[in-house]
Amino acid sequence: MGYPKAGIYISIILTLLIVIITTLTIFEDDLFTKSDAQKLLIEQNIQIKDDFDLKENKSMFSPGDYYHTFTLIISPNDKLRIIKEIKSSSNFVKTDQSESYFDNQDDYYNGPKRIKNYETDEKFVRELFEPHGNGYAPTCRKIEIDKKANKLIFEDIDL
Repeated sequence: MGYPKAGIYISIILTLLIVIITTLTIFEDDLFTKSDAQKLLIEQNIQIKDDFDLKENKSMFSPGDYYHTFTLIISPNDKLRIIKEIKSSSNFVKTDQSESYFDNQDDYYNGPKRIKNYETDEKFVRELFEPHGNGYAPTCRKIEIDKKANKLIFEDIDL
């Protein structure tokens, strides 16, 4: 086209974009911070007030699927407060089994946002299920509080 400098600049910009996107994708787990964890918890009305440790963080994705989980070591005070919040919820149930959102496909894509709070033998759980319309993956997030350890496990699944 007769514009060699423009070609060089465009190729540099495209190369930098590819390098940045690749780097962010590869190191996504390493770049996850405590404040990122707090933002995800706040979306389900769970707030950590004391200091905590980010023990583990993993994410996996493939075309059409995304899975993210992290484990926090929280203070005994935060653990008791979160358990109290879950138990005082209007829809709290004590059960060994809970209906899976994946089993009930009637309102899987278009139903209302739902939050479940329940207790099993090993943990207290708050689940969020939010459909986004036909053709879009619903958001399914689960927060588990271990009964024995000061451990909080977060799972985010988009299928």
